[in-house]
Amino acid sequence: VNNFNNEFFAQGNSNEGIDNYFLNFAQGIPFGSLLIRDGEFIEDAYLRIGSTQGFAAQQAFLGYFGGVIDPVDDTDPDGTQYVSNAVYDRVNQEFFQSTTGYNSKFTMNMAAQYQNTLYIGGSLNFNNVRFDKLTVFDENAYSAGSPLSFTTFDNFLLTRGWAFSFSLGAIAKLNENVRLGATYLSPVWYDLRDDFSQRINSNLADDEIDFINFNIVNLFADYTVKTPSKFIGSLGLVFGKHGLLSFDYSYQNMANAELRPASDPSFSQVNNQISDQLGAVSTFRVGGEYRIQMVSLRGGYRFEQSPYEDGDTIGDLSGFSAGLGLNFGGSRLDFAYSRSEQDLDQQLFVTGITTPARVNNIRNNYILSYTLNF
Repeated sequence: VNNFNNEFFAQGNSNEGIDNYFLNFAQGIPFGSLLIRDGEFIEDAYLRIGSTQGFAAQQAFLGYFGGVIDPVDDTDPDGTQYVSNAVYDRVNQEFFQSTTGYNSKFTMNMAAQYQNTLYIGGSLNFNNVRFDKLTVFDENAYSAGSPLSFTTFDNFLLTRGWAFSFSLGAIAKLNENVRLGATYLSPVWYDLRDDFSQRINSNLADDEIDFINFNIVNLFADYTVKTPSKFIGSLGLVFGKHGLLSFDYSYQNMANAELRPASDPSFSQVNNQISDQLGAVSTFRVGGEYRIQMVSLRGGYRFEQSPYEDGDTIGDLSGFSAGLGLNFGGSRLDFAYSRSEQDLDQQLFVTGITTPARVNNIRNNYILSYTLNF
């Protein structure tokens, strides 16, 4: 169904340093709860704090032992305030993100026909999902006299799981020239599991910080993602054996997406953000084909609204396609080209560095197929 192979690189300077990321997580967490226990390795402390105190405390632990932040008073284990070791007006930053993986689908289809006017069908869909995301962050060029002179902070996420959905559809043949269609796509229920690992370094980092690396993995409990259902209406106009035009309209309310179990406080917070920030998505498609003896000429256009209410986090998508087909009777050769373009704001981290990198995402697909009819 989809592959997630993609990468991008952003470089520039900012007045928001990575210290803000760690400070935002650390403030309010008792300093004593971040310390390594007697006889404990640094990597074991990192995993223990993550599993017992949560993600925020784990990031505070990384920021402290990574040399990026310090407590206001390192003699007070109950102290909950932290300061940055970085001094800057602006810093240089480099950010690289690479994603790989796939979403594959096995489908069982069922169909029926009533006379020559109504066609109905349905399917059961079973998906297999793998998603890998690597982010590499480098920051330097702090002010002269800054205790911190460089910071590197990398993250690796592996998501695996499966999904189930079903669909129902019908096509009504009103006459020899007009077809009406309707489709319902159920929500997709994904059962997923995340593995997450990190590494950090700086000129002030603890000598043993390298023991926290991508071999030290945080394991999380399974969770469910439910995507919204989708409705599609279509109109097809057939002009004998010479050509056709088709129009599709689809509607999907992304505000209905949900993470489960909803009783989890973190998931509840994310679900509130989803309902506040996402909205309905309408997609329009128009396509046509014209046949000249053995040659078929094809073209199409689509427009998809942004799923975000602000229209900026992910912008509207527009695209077009063109194709050529050659029918040899017992076989067929087809070529298609499609192009889509969409702007999006890529936030580097969930907190701290809030200014996003503006990405203009252009996809070009070329498809060549050869079909044999038996």
